[in-house]
Amino acid sequence: MNKTRRKLHFDMRSPKFRVTIALFLGTIFFGLTLISLKQDTALAESKKFFVSPSEPLAAAIGDPLTRIQCTTGYTAYLYTDNLNTPHGLAFDSSWNLYAAETSLGRVSRINANGTVTPVMNSLNSPEGIAFDAADNMYVVEDVDNGRVMKKASGSGGTSGTQLAGGLDAPEDIIWVDDGSANGILYITESNLEKALAEESLVQADYRTHVTEVSLDGTVTRLVTTTGDVNVTFPPLAVDATFWSYSSLVARSSSELYIANELSGKETAGEYNGTPYTATSTEGIFTLDPTAASPNPVAFADDLISPEGINFNTDGDFPLYVAEEDISDDGSNTGRLSKVDAAGNRTDFCTGFFTVADVVVDENGWLYVSEDIEGTVIQIRSATDPEPTPTATATATATATATATAPSNPADDESFVWLPIILR
Repeated sequence: MNKTRRKLHFDMRSPKFRVTIALFLGTIFFGLTLISLKQDTALAESKKFFVSPSEPLAAAIGDPLTRIQCTTGYTAYLYTDNLNTPHGLAFDSSWNLYAAETSLGRVSRINANGTVTPVMNSLNSPEGIAFDAADNMYVVEDVDNGRVMKKASGSGGTSGTQLAGGLDAPEDIIWVDDGSANGILYITESNLEKALAEESLVQADYRTHVTEVSLDGTVTRLVTTTGDVNVTFPPLAVDATFWSYSSLVARSSSELYIANELSGKETAGEYNGTPYTATSTEGIFTLDPTAASPNPVAFADDLISPEGINFNTDGDFPLYVAEEDISDDGSNTGRLSKVDAAGNRTDFCTGFFTVADVVVDENGWLYVSEDIEGTVIQIRSATDPEPTPTATATATATATATATAPSNPADDESFVWLPIILR
């Protein structure tokens, strides 16, 4: 059967054709405009309810922070948000609070109204702070060939002098009254970041220390712990266990408690093309620094990335622990835990962003630094009266301190664990 084909022909010059095309194109344009407007409206609506965790909090100094939930009877308040990467915290003998601002290379005093006053500048990644009985300030720099810097009590200006140097990225420092004329300093050191960044194949390079520093600058390493690295095959693989001592605090002159910031973290990847897994054990160790051969003893293991530790006001339990990031995905979720004398951990406050340190004042109020947010959070009991801002006290040289004014550590702001960044 034959089929007749009809050939369609359009005369593009005809007015009818031109009107048809104009209507067609107009319809398309109108439709696209409606779709665009709808998408823009939906996007605008979604933006109304999105708040980035790194955006400034809409809270004034002294306001309660509902995002932080604490043990019944305790409330978190914004103490200051005027800092830049605050890490170590410490009180002087007059209970003035100081913070190490790592990125700015300085230590600042936090005034009663939340403002800050720089008191020591020209530092290289300062982390831990401590005061001795005479209110001399000591600061450690968390870098390779790091230093212990000293600022004499009552000295003017914002400069300090070097007490000790050549250290393996020291993270925390405390002063302890050991019965001697001047007391003694203890610091933590960790070479892990440098060794991992260099992909060192020397096991001794993966080291961390607890070190004694006398007030004349003599450095004595009491403990050196190296990583445990094993190569297995077939197939070729690397199995490693690393430790990194971050913060420390003294219960007495013969009883130190030391945090391991790698506790609770496990990761996997490739090292020089070889698959690896890296883990760590124990969150807190105890150590007798006066022993003939000091040896860390496991104390508590139910902790994740502990960065700062401190005892209650009387220098005894409970032990408060600032856990830098307890998340599995690096989402900067900090936690404040409480550990009893048996090593048992319980939540004290949750809802923090990345935290770096915790200290306790004469009232038993806690202060926690959030490095990314640039804040210090105050935590106090609901039965405690609201503090009245007063003029900042001036430190005196006659006050005494028997335990420590710990501070802490190291975020290890960019702590490199092989090719993976740990916060």
